[in-house]
Amino acid sequence: MSDRLYGTEKVENVMGFPGKKAFNKIDLYIDMVNPNNLWGMVYYTEFVRRKPIVKQELVRFASRNAMLDYLKDNFDCYELTHRVDNNRRKIFFHYIDYCNVSYYLYEGNPKYNHVGLVYREHENGMVSTKTITMPKEYEEIFKDIIRTSKNIPISGKLDSSLYKTVDVYDEKNKQRQAQINKYTVPIGDFLYRAASKIIDVKDKFNKQSLVKGIKVTVSTVALASILAGGYKLVTDNNKNAEFVTQTNPITNMKDLGLYINKGNVGITIDKLMENNFEDVSLEDLKSALSFITDLVNANYDNNASFNSFNYEDYFDYKMLDNDDYMFSREILKKIEKLYNDSFIVEDGKVIINKDKANKYMSYVASLTFMYDTYHTTRAVSHVNIETQSIVSKSATQREIEVYDKYPSILKYIILNQLRGMIARVDFSIKEKPSYYFKGTDKYDLLNEISKKNESLLDDLYFKCGCNYRNRGM
Repeated sequence: MSDRLYGTEKVENVMGFPGKKAFNKIDLYIDMVNPNNLWGMVYYTEFVRRKPIVKQELVRFASRNAMLDYLKDNFDCYELTHRVDNNRRKIFFHYIDYCNVSYYLYEGNPKYNHVGLVYREHENGMVSTKTITMPKEYEEIFKDIIRTSKNIPISGKLDSSLYKTVDVYDEKNKQRQAQINKYTVPIGDFLYRAASKIIDVKDKFNKQSLVKGIKVTVSTVALASILAGGYKLVTDNNKNAEFVTQTNPITNMKDLGLYINKGNVGITIDKLMENNFEDVSLEDLKSALSFITDLVNANYDNNASFNSFNYEDYFDYKMLDNDDYMFSREILKKIEKLYNDSFIVEDGKVIINKDKANKYMSYVASLTFMYDTYHTTRAVSHVNIETQSIVSKSATQREIEVYDKYPSILKYIILNQLRGMIARVDFSIKEKPSYYFKGTDKYDLLNEISKKNESLLDDLYFKCGCNYRNRGM
């Protein structure tokens, strides 16, 4: 029997004495080419007014011995010489080859600028390419890591294969143009055909009836730009619609409406994410909320268009300055991947893959509402989420706590995307979270989502200074 006792912590860590750090885990990155090119990303908890604040810090090591000394000073190194279950480990080694580093430049929005380090990790006899994304302040550190790996003098300039600056807006415009060029019907031709249809209808109805009939809310100027053919509308939408991703977006009049309106709605979403509530009018808010619902529902109309929210490339960077950024990034990437994987294309139509949809719903439901207690202020007799199996599809306590801090509009988007899926799939919970004690019937779940959404709507309307009774939803 091992003489190691699990679950024992220093008293100051438990009590949360000010000025004390509780080291949670460390990821150690070891260069396959230059083994003395060592660094680690350490995650620790600091206690502020007895409340735990999780932080992270990049640590460079001069040598392997320096790394071992750091581990001995800050971690219990029992796991280095004994077998320990993955869910109890705190020290993780990554053996990697470095590829390049990029600085992502957001023209006009410097607070979104960030840096990405690309590497190949050797694990279990396989090699996979990964990226670490960090705030812009890490640029010189990552460049030095590349230099050390490639044996380039500190004064030497990294060539374009190792370092580059990426103009994000310019790059995305190129990608969108490439996607447009792949359409079966060129966008200009489609807009011409759409204009013809609109003109035909316009002969029978006045403009107000027309707009209502095709469920497209546009101004006279926007309508004129469509009738004129235009590309100006496309350009404007690209600038302001970072929050949403559309594939083959223009296939029917409903999709056309989403394509037309996403730019204006994107401006409102940006304000809500930035907490600029005073700049959001009642009509702006209603339009954004309606757009979110329409976008979710548009994936179930049996055509080739696919619509999703851009969690990784938009919402992720909106929270770049948050203490929980690294945890948040992994959550948003997971939501986006699970949702996108839930759909497949067959015979030119987007349909649901039920097995993968269940994985998406199991995770997001447990993250957003399918839990009972998790706050650290609750009595210790309550069930601890972290007792869930390591292979569980359910969200962990840490993930739920991070989600709980998201802006209301982001939580509303995530919940509505989930509601759209549950409403259309026979969702069966194969592994009910041990900490969830309410109903698991499809309609029970939809009811719980509605309650959460109502609370979020109250919060949004209140912060925007709108009268709840007259919100007219």
